[in-house]
Amino acid sequence: MDRVISLARTPNRLERFRTLNAHVDAQWIPAVDGQCYGRIEAERNGLIAPGMAYTPGAIGCLASHADFWHFTDASKQICTIFEDDAVIHAEFYGLRERVLGSLPPDWDICLWGFNLNAGVIFDVIPGVTPCAAYFYPAKARQGLAAFPRSEVRPQPYRLRRHMGTVAYTLSPTGARKLLAEALPTHPFTLTIPAGRQWPNTGVDMVLNALYDRLNAYVAFPPVVITPNDDKSSTIFHTK
Repeated sequence: MDRVISLARTPNRLERFRTLNAHVDAQWIPAVDGQCYGRIEAERNGLIAPGMAYTPGAIGCLASHADFWHFTDASKQICTIFEDDAVIHAEFYGLRERVLGSLPPDWDICLWGFNLNAGVIFDVIPGVTPCAAYFYPAKARQGLAAFPRSEVRPQPYRLRRHMGTVAYTLSPTGARKLLAEALPTHPFTLTIPAGRQWPNTGVDMVLNALYDRLNAYVAFPPVVITPNDDKSSTIFHTK
């Protein structure tokens, strides 16, 4: 069951998603608008703790993903969510089936993409060493049109850290774990292996704080990418 979240007040973003990803059958679910869904309401509904340094866009994004977690839990089905800036590989469905079919039966979440301007950390040799992979975001933006037909052979790896929530598949068990352990989210700072400090500023950091306790995986190389255009972001900006 595939869903795409996009703000009702930005129909051009949903139109672009559908144009770029005509091969994907994803039901549109209006994203929670952080400009209308305020901080007090988010605290009252158990999404964030008081004092969280979340922008209105980050609050809306967290609420939208939390709604997806509730949906997956209630549906008792494996569900996939896309954000509206996703560019999805033409063979996504076949690749997804193969990757999910190779996972252990107790998997919780599998990411199909991440922010290429921040990289991803995964266990390249389980029990021995993680791997940090970084990319060239400017080149990735130039290659958006070619990506859907590119040759990729993704393999699943245990996920440790990433940025972005452009596309992921969640099991009902994973959804229940997230609902039980992620909310309400509190201020915290994560240290990644390179020593960089990451404060809790959004839903991707909420997930990062749990990956070491979840059966979390990432498809590498990714089968969904995003232009990572901060200028058009509805999360980082308050207006």
